[in-house]
Amino acid sequence: MKENIELLVIGGLGVEKKQVLSAQTGFKVYNTIGGSGWLLAITGKALGCQSSIIASIGNDNNGKWLYSILNTNKIAFKGYISNETQEYTSTFKNGEPITFTATLDNITTEQIIKCFKREQPEFDILIIGYLNYDVLPFILQLRSTNKKALFVLDMSDSILSIPTNNIIEYISGFDIITMNENEAKILASRIGKNVEEFLKMIGNRNNLIFITSISSITYLKNNCINTFHFNKLENPTDTIGAGDAFAASVAICTFRNLPIMEILQQSIHSSHLMCKTIKQDFIEKNSWIL
Repeated sequence: MKENIELLVIGGLGVEKKQVLSAQTGFKVYNTIGGSGWLLAITGKALGCQSSIIASIGNDNNGKWLYSILNTNKIAFKGYISNETQEYTSTFKNGEPITFTATLDNITTEQIIKCFKREQPEFDILIIGYLNYDVLPFILQLRSTNKKALFVLDMSDSILSIPTNNIIEYISGFDIITMNENEAKILASRIGKNVEEFLKMIGNRNNLIFITSISSITYLKNNCINTFHFNKLENPTDTIGAGDAFAASVAICTFRNLPIMEILQQSIHSSHLMCKTIKQDFIEKNSWIL
């Protein structure tokens, strides 16, 4: 088994503002890192991989802060530096709106192609996070010329807008597909099928498909559908990133040729740990391995 797995993630990376209420200081706003790209990459690091990320960050203070967090966590940035920023307005619990500048957390297909030409990255696992669906043909073209790596699709709202005629073609082209039960229902209904019929249409002998819910995983392996039940996490601190942690764990455990039950147990464990993690904190390599 390969010791140093190279994980490459393509996805969102951005600054999020959060507010906490303290009896001493009142309401305090602070930065936290967000985006599917970060969440997938940090899970890879916690499971022993060498993680790299292709994403877009701004050439501003937010972008510099993001870059420093990546460096601290030893995640290689192979992405695109943008001159754009974007304003967001958020309303917090005290009802007072706060407007702040945040780095753009998306990357275009054109930028992704340029990054690949520039970096020519090597990888054992490639995971697609929160991206527009129009990047999928390029990724599947990469897959056709790289037979050794695992190509993983972590479903997101942006990919749900894929044209109906391309749903089966694009999604079934990945080695591993993960989605939540709502995403599965939306895609199935768009092609006039129920979830089980949809699974069988995108499944084949060579891929793995996982549909997550709060206390069960439905998965397709070798064209057979099974369900794995587990105890849901009580009182999570923050559920953001749970699905990304599950997707990255499934990919890494599959690359390591673990049995399906071990894949599920480790991936649920990682998902639950993500719910308890302060997202910008330094995470030790291998620290999430069961």
